[in-house]
Amino acid sequence: MMNNALITATTGYIAAVKTTATATTGDVRGTYALQTASNGTLVFAASQAPLFPNMNSAVGLYGVTQYTAW
Repeated sequence: MMNNALITATTGYIAAVKTTATATTGDVRGTYALQTASNGTLVFAASQAPLFPNMNSAVGLYGVTQYTAW
């Protein structure tokens, strides 16, 4: 939801990487690029719910571990 309006387009959405994260793979959380410029006062809110079959494992609930070079 952006500025009290539902977002229906998938433009700007990149799904989360589901393979082992490396320095060259995408983000394990996924990303979304807003289609309108923010003026610092607009609110972007997102919600999600896990699928029931995924609730029996940590990977199903949280996905793969984020890459870190440490």
